[in-house]
Order: sequence, then C-alpha cells, then structure tokens
Amino acid sequence: MGIQDINQESSVTEKRVLMKRLLYKINAFDALLESGLFETETRRIGVEQEMFLVDESGRPASISVEILEKLDDPHFTTELARFNLEFNLDPQVLEGAQELLYFNRIT
Repeated sequence: MGIQDINQESSVTEKRVLMKRLLYKINAFDALLESGLFETETRRIGVEQEMFLVDESGRPASISVEILEKLDDPHFTTELARFNLEFNLDPQVLEGAQELLYFNRIT
C-alpha cells in the first residue's frame, strides 16, 4: 500500500507535478490496454478482507508490522494505517455460479 499524504493547500507547482504524474500513469495504463497485456478470455475473481486491529479497550492498535512478521504469509499485507491489515485470497478462475457460491461460503 502507498503512503497517504494529504495536503489541502497545494501550490501551483505541486498541482502541476501531481497532474504530470497522473497523466504519466494514465498513459502507461493506456499503453497496457493497447498492447493486449490484459487477459480477455479468462474471468477471474479475487477476495480481500480488511481488518482493523484494536487493543482490549477498542482503540486502534498499531501492531500490523509485528503481526505480519509473525504470520509470514504473503496473503496478508499492510494498509495505510499501522492498525490495518488486509488478507487476499489467490485469484480464482470464474466460470459460473458455482464459483460465486464457493466464495460466499468462504467469506
């Protein structure tokens, strides 16, 4: 996950830099689409579950890094805050209604 840095009072220069970065990313995405690098024949589905870590008082517990080290599982990853975790299942081929029923059972 990225870094969230919110600044309400952006200068003209900062806005130009942001716009250049945004246009660069849009152009890169457009190039990927045009090159045919995205799958079009196979449909896949992914599932993620976000978790909020709290202490015994119900307050945010900034322990995600420690938990990730103990879990040592690539399905878990960080989110923006140190009290968030995310669990991602491996993408599955989606062929019909049976797959949707499967995902409903496990989520």
